[in-house]
Amino acid sequence: MSLKCRNHRNRIDVIRDSNGVMHEGGNVPIAFVKHYEAFLGVAGATSADPSPDLFTHQLDNDCAMDMVRVVTREEIKSAMFSIGDDKAPGPDGYTAAFYKKAWSIVGDDLCAAVQEFFSSGQLLTELNHTIIALVPKVDVPQYGGLQLG
Repeated sequence: MSLKCRNHRNRIDVIRDSNGVMHEGGNVPIAFVKHYEAFLGVAGATSADPSPDLFTHQLDNDCAMDMVRVVTREEIKSAMFSIGDDKAPGPDGYTAAFYKKAWSIVGDDLCAAVQEFFSSGQLLTELNHTIIALVPKVDVPQYGGLQLG
């Protein structure tokens, strides 16, 4: 009952987009998706040559080399085990508690995936997802409380 009540309270029934158009009911999620599709993943004006005044400080060579060294299995395990068990689950739905308890089963694969990412710069397609969580700032989100744009 409390979950149903919370879901009802956190539901956004009406939203106004950046053009001032009102969206209600089933059109609300569509308005959010269209809003974020307009700028997420769209090529922008970027340059591979940063401004010379952007990087005014340089790392010493030892520190710089430490940043590009191979990440060890121990570091990966330590990072995983430093995450609180009660933290929100990742995109796969599993919490850190799951990975900790199943470390003897999943640890090798997880370490291999993390090390592959650090060596190649390529993230597994299955992991390369973004979750956009909209957190209402009012008890009952509605037209007057939220606006896109």
